[in-house]
Amino acid sequence: MTRQWTVAAFCALMAAFQPLNAQMIRSVENYARHRVAARYTRGILIPHSKVMQGLPRGAVQQLEVFYERQTSGRKDWHQHHALPAWRVFFALTDFSNPQAIGLGYTAGGEMSFPIVRTRHFQLSQNTSVGLGFFPLRYRRGIHESQPAIGSLLNYHIRLGFEGSFRLHRHLDLFAGLHFGHWSNGALKMPNLGMNVASFSLGLKGGWDLFYAEKQKRAFPRQPFTLLLTASAGYKEIDPPGGKIYPIASLYAEAGKRLTPKSALSLGADFFYDASIRPKTLYRQLADRGERMNFRLGIHAGYEFYVHRFSAFFHFGVYALRYDRLTGILYQRVGLRYELPGNISLTTALKSHMFTADCVEFGLGYRISFTRKPKEP
Repeated sequence: MTRQWTVAAFCALMAAFQPLNAQMIRSVENYARHRVAARYTRGILIPHSKVMQGLPRGAVQQLEVFYERQTSGRKDWHQHHALPAWRVFFALTDFSNPQAIGLGYTAGGEMSFPIVRTRHFQLSQNTSVGLGFFPLRYRRGIHESQPAIGSLLNYHIRLGFEGSFRLHRHLDLFAGLHFGHWSNGALKMPNLGMNVASFSLGLKGGWDLFYAEKQKRAFPRQPFTLLLTASAGYKEIDPPGGKIYPIASLYAEAGKRLTPKSALSLGADFFYDASIRPKTLYRQLADRGERMNFRLGIHAGYEFYVHRFSAFFHFGVYALRYDRLTGILYQRVGLRYELPGNISLTTALKSHMFTADCVEFGLGYRISFTRKPKEP
């Protein structure tokens, strides 16, 4: 539990720096528009379950290459985020346990949001999402010594801080602290997932130097909104190789966008999970019928915007349930893309105290409550 709260504190620290990155930053002066980089990462695998205690055998080592593009400052969201950069990367990870885990291959995208920028130094908050490939995963009757990963394809998320030092106009030395996670969101068992805390060191070379002025852009006052989202998916439960069960959720969320980057919300959730009753019977717990598959909850939310994309975080408590398979707290971490007409597409990972429960794919509709102007 201590490790779980450590991860939560790290995520809270990431969010706490967001309000700062519009104030402590210079304009982009003679920065490379394009960069390519390589870095070496070394860290530790954090076992968060008793069955994972035998997995760490040594340091986790990773080699990564990426292409980075500096934003130009021409669009409002560039300025709201203090001229960030985006990346595409590929990484090869050695977990120092060739018999159980083997090598992992990860590809994805990353956003680098500056917190401090001077002529020769930049401190950034970085967020990555991608897909991880694990050829040596759990396979019933074939390879059962890997209790954490049960699928070839897995979701990957990485959070971190990175400091970059300018050695030359075209060359940077950079180092960072990161927390990374791989799992499949309970699409296939086992799905304990793997967590790695790490330190990295690398070099970036760039070309096409340019100047982009940091400007303050106006942001009009935003109305209160009501977001309705319906989601669905499926999950597998223990034992591995078992039956697939459908899941669904519906939530209504009242929110307010406070800044160009951030919004707060309160919402109510309705959950249907067809696996709850079978899992209860499998564990030989009290059976309360089909109603066990339904749950109601309330949540508080935070949403972080980058143009049409946003990342959202829900922290909830079950108000009504008929099972005791989990605690009363739940979380939801997801991505949303806003389409024209107030419609949005979402994908989210629901969890219980950082243990993955299911992946949801949803469709949302946002209603805005605009105040009518006062009559003279």
